[in-house]
Amino acid sequence: MLLSLEGAVSSGNIKEVQDIFQRVVKPTNANLDDQTAVLSHLENIEDTEIKSLVYNKVMTAINNHIDVSVEVVEPFKLLPKVKISDAVRIIAILFDNAINAAKKAPIKEINVSLFIKGAAQYIVIRNSTAKEKVDLHMLAGNFKGISSGKHFLGLRNLRIILASYPFIQHNSQSVNHSVTQEIIIH
Repeated sequence: MLLSLEGAVSSGNIKEVQDIFQRVVKPTNANLDDQTAVLSHLENIEDTEIKSLVYNKVMTAINNHIDVSVEVVEPFKLLPKVKISDAVRIIAILFDNAINAAKKAPIKEINVSLFIKGAAQYIVIRNSTAKEKVDLHMLAGNFKGISSGKHFLGLRNLRIILASYPFIQHNSQSVNHSVTQEIIIH
């Protein structure tokens, strides 16, 4: 990138300098701004494993041209009654499904919120979808067989993990071209 820019500057070709700037430098700067914004929103996540996972998934979404917002207004540390490895798997499954759905949507968006309300902790992931309303019956079903699709295998694993935690509530909703997955830890 710098060599191309240097060549254009050396030759005095201002049109080529402008072209390289618009095609290469400006998009790189926007990507760095996105990454910096994400980092600042993640500072309130106190569990390193969750912070790293959310950062990684957000960067994956950004690289797939999905607009991502992260809201963690107050310090958030997972309650010790939930194994960190299970929390990471839960968030990873929901985030992966959100990315896959948002990639296919005309308006590509994901919103992630982690917050505490009363004595409960909330992990909420909302994503845009191609369909106006998605059939969510699979999310609440009993998965007795293993589907060859990664989506269904992830949902099956999610149900297995959540079955170990009767104090975790999983709500899902689909309206107006979006799906909201809400994990509430009581």
